[in-house]
Amino acid sequence: MKIEDQSLGFTYEIWNYPAETLKTKCWGTNPYQRDMLRFYEIGQIENFVFESCTTPSFTFAEMLTNLKVRHLRFHSEMVDFINPVLFENLPYLTYLDLSKNLLKSMPSNFFDSITNITKFLIKENKLENLPEDLFVKLKLDLIDFNNNQLESLPEKIFERQFDLISLDLSKNKLASLPEHIFDDLKSLKNLELSDNKITFIFPKAFYDKMIQEEKTFDAFICFHPDDIEVVTELSKELESKDPFYTLCIHNCEMVPGNTGSTNNLLSMRESRKIIVIINVVNLYENRFSIECQAIYKKILEEYMSRLIIIIKGDLPDESSLNPCIKQLLRIKSHLKWKERWFWEKLRYELPHKKKKGPKTLTQPSTIVEEEV
Repeated sequence: MKIEDQSLGFTYEIWNYPAETLKTKCWGTNPYQRDMLRFYEIGQIENFVFESCTTPSFTFAEMLTNLKVRHLRFHSEMVDFINPVLFENLPYLTYLDLSKNLLKSMPSNFFDSITNITKFLIKENKLENLPEDLFVKLKLDLIDFNNNQLESLPEKIFERQFDLISLDLSKNKLASLPEHIFDDLKSLKNLELSDNKITFIFPKAFYDKMIQEEKTFDAFICFHPDDIEVVTELSKELESKDPFYTLCIHNCEMVPGNTGSTNNLLSMRESRKIIVIINVVNLYENRFSIECQAIYKKILEEYMSRLIIIIKGDLPDESSLNPCIKQLLRIKSHLKWKERWFWEKLRYELPHKKKKGPKTLTQPSTIVEEEV
């Protein structure tokens, strides 16, 4: 249904799909009066769309008071400020779209009264900066900042947004991103950064996101029995010093009825990182080659960033290497055992963990001395 009111200078339409929706096109006038809806029972409406309307006033808030408004879109192309007080009586609101306006900033208390918002769109505005605590009271699954004037982002702007699935930051003026800005985005599937001025991204900005999901172990260590001393030293350093890491050392978590190879794959699946110790002396061991192929297949199926390679000894000429080892070294750089700054480099490659202070002594990891 479409209704025009020439005397007031606006038109509005009502749809029944996907829910009762009112679309108002104001042509630059102020439609925020209850009598504008005299042709329809607005108590049934859940979705409101306003286009080309003037700045919302308190009559706008009065009009929507006590309604179960769930979706609200306000596309004005002339509004440069919206008072958050206007949303105080919209407790059911979950979707807010403020795109196509002239907004340059947002107050930190903007969402104080609409804490059930899960989807927030504010594309095609003039936003230049954002407060760090803007989303602190929300649990969002979609944020769209497309086509604004953002030059930087606060490091904690997305803190605790564990449910965020889609984030659009494209068409801004971003030159870089804070190192830990995405650390809490455990559910993120879609990230758009195109058409910015980004020249540098901290290596861990995305790296941590891919490996910080809930896992049983921080790292799975694959080794040859000849390198038990290396593994023992790794365990002592990583499990006994803050920040503490939980390691799965070869088949330390045996599952009854599974073969060693199957159990290795299960353990790797439950590990954030896979540490492969390659002793040059054992490069041509047939059993190691089989294990190497299994790990390589796992990396391709999951995340290449999970792999950490530690080389013990000096590598021979590449032409003489086992093909599988050669492929591993080509796709991933490696650490050399006991090289300068070895422990610092290794901890950098491992998942970031905050220091927790003194640790209560626990039983060390079990090392299964079964040939790999």
